[in-house]
Amino acid sequence: MGALSYSASSFAEAPSGVHSSLRVGSLCANGLRSHIMQRKWSVRKNVNFCIARNVPPEKGRGRSARKASAQGLQRMMRNKDPDMQGWIEVTTVSDFVEGKNKAIIHDNKGYVLVKKGDDLRAIAANCTSCKFPIIEGKVSQPDDGALDITCPLCHTRFSLEDGAVLQYCPKDGPLQWFIGTLKEKATPEAAKIIPTRVSKAGRVYLRFANVQIL
Repeated sequence: MGALSYSASSFAEAPSGVHSSLRVGSLCANGLRSHIMQRKWSVRKNVNFCIARNVPPEKGRGRSARKASAQGLQRMMRNKDPDMQGWIEVTTVSDFVEGKNKAIIHDNKGYVLVKKGDDLRAIAANCTSCKFPIIEGKVSQPDDGALDITCPLCHTRFSLEDGAVLQYCPKDGPLQWFIGTLKEKATPEAAKIIPTRVSKAGRVYLRFANVQIL
């Protein structure tokens, strides 16, 4: 069998249907190449935008690159400010209501944030004397300027500086007298105070390391 050969004249003499098929195939190939190039540009644009703005990319568009970028940024920030290690953002200053304590939960444990003026303190959620929630406790600031909080049930008063017991079960009411009688032989126990800090942007951070809640 001889080798097949084609010439310009033989191509020109081809039926019109063959020409149409060739043109359609050429258009499809060009369209596919254009679609692939647009897709690559869209992915690259999306990743670059997300890295610059520090926002998560759309699903399926550079999420692996975004995740790697976020991890690298976190490492860079830790190396830049090692003092922030162990600090957890829990709320913002704008979330506080004047005159009201704020309850938060971290790692299934409760804490109470107390804000009075520019002072911000955090204490374990329950009174160490009667185990009652201290969220509604009265906050006062004596002449020495140190904040303290009083348990709303047994009226035990704690320093918000170091958690020391300032007044233990004072028996200044019928219910308080009953609780104080039961606790006469018990040893007062200091409350757990959690370190706090506030950023210039008003973000509130707590450091929960080495804090044990009974």
